[in-house]
Order: sequence, then structure tokens, then C-alpha cells
Amino acid sequence: MNTRCQLNLVVPVSLEEAIIDILLDESSRLQGFLSQRLDSHGPHSSMDPLEQVRGRTAHIGLQILMDQDMVQPLLTRIQTDIPNPDIRWWTTPILASGDMS
Repeated sequence: MNTRCQLNLVVPVSLEEAIIDILLDESSRLQGFLSQRLDSHGPHSSMDPLEQVRGRTAHIGLQILMDQDMVQPLLTRIQTDIPNPDIRWWTTPILASGDMS
């Protein structure tokens, strides 16, 4: 049995369609994903002047449930298809999951 995890991605809004296209193309290897708009705080390499004044920038957050051994191939594809230093990622272990059926 493969260890499952949640891959978390934070991507600039300008890359939303490109990243979702990749995830939809890879959907047979994923166990579903969520996307949401969020404000990101902290240092960013490409904040415009208004974002610098506001202290935050708009991003898309994605939470992807997947097998741990599929994380690196997916990250490699993302880096190859849409290389961008403003894409951030981390994984979180999934201890248990299911549905209410």
C-alpha cells in the first residue's frame, strides 16, 4: 500500500489555468484536488507596487490528495511545463481519510 499525502501548491493567479490543466491531465494518478483563491503574505519575487503596499499578493492554493511516490514526477512535470520561482509547494501526511457513505 502506498503512503498517501497532500501536496500543497501556492501559485500566482496568472498560472491558474496552466496548473489546473496539468492536474486535470494527471487526474488518473491523483485522488482529487481542491483549488481556492488566497492572499499570500511574505517575500515574493514578483510583487507589483500595489501588492508591496498591501503586504500581500493574490495566489491560487491547491490541495492534492495523492500517493507519496507520485509527488516528485508531478513536481517535475510542473517545473518542466511552467517553470516559475513563485510556485511554492510542500507535502502533508494523510493519517486517515474517507467519505461518509
